[in-house]
Amino acid sequence: MSGFNFQHQATRFASLVAALIVSTASADTIQYDLAINSSLEVKSPGQPKPQPLVATTALRYQVDRQDTTEEVAVNGLEVKISTDGRSLMNSRMNREGATFQQGPKDETKISTDQATPALKLLLEQFGKPLAKVTRDPDGGEVSRELLIDKDSSLVENGVIDNTQLFHVKFPAGQDEWESKIKISMGNGQFAQGVLKYKKNGSTPEGLLKVDVSGELKAEGKLGLGEINNGKYRVDGQQMYDPARKAWIAGRLNIDLTLTMEANNQEAGNATGLMTIVLSIPEAGSSPAPAEAPAEPSAVPAAAETSTK
Repeated sequence: MSGFNFQHQATRFASLVAALIVSTASADTIQYDLAINSSLEVKSPGQPKPQPLVATTALRYQVDRQDTTEEVAVNGLEVKISTDGRSLMNSRMNREGATFQQGPKDETKISTDQATPALKLLLEQFGKPLAKVTRDPDGGEVSRELLIDKDSSLVENGVIDNTQLFHVKFPAGQDEWESKIKISMGNGQFAQGVLKYKKNGSTPEGLLKVDVSGELKAEGKLGLGEINNGKYRVDGQQMYDPARKAWIAGRLNIDLTLTMEANNQEAGNATGLMTIVLSIPEAGSSPAPAEAPAEPSAVPAAAETSTK
């Protein structure tokens, strides 16, 4: 009887260890930096010449992967806007607090503990899961569950949508495919459509290169006007790591044009270039980079990862 008990306990222990190993092996956390750089010329009726506008959004987020589901958290966000070399706005936010600067005014720093209730609620959403994404075997998004209120600024301003921009499906058995994507324009408006993806060789490190091309349509309300005939012409490349089954780098170059209408009259137009870069940050770097790197990093060793 004692021999039977020992064998039973040993078998049960081995099963628990095996289950733990399988669970641990299928869990993975990857941190990403997303940088969106825009250089635009904006013209309103009556203006003698277009106004140059430079905007940079830098976002650090992480993806906790477990089997077919992913939890997405945003750890830091920075937005800069300037014209003719003059700063119009510079804001940074993370779970510890926020920094704001507008025009010639001095910078204001606010810790999360000192923030107003509304700002504190927003800051406390950094560093925690915001959405749970379920994916199919090719990595395509099947469903998305919000883990915060849908009225959160991180939802309304498309921050969560932007974290999914590069994470399209990767069908291993196809050389070409299409995926729907959307890029936030702020205030709940998006440029969206279908992009084409085509495999184009590999790097010495074994990463797979995928060319991206296509056109997105920008539409909706922006301020008091309506976006008319907005086009985002996209060209770029992404890097996929087949060992980790994850996108780890990418760069999209976008030529954009859009016209604003109000009361059935043209209220302005904008033209310019946008660059969106996905990279994996160096360990210990700041929560959100100030601007996009010149080229996306394609070296998996730079990944900051953990195993649960």
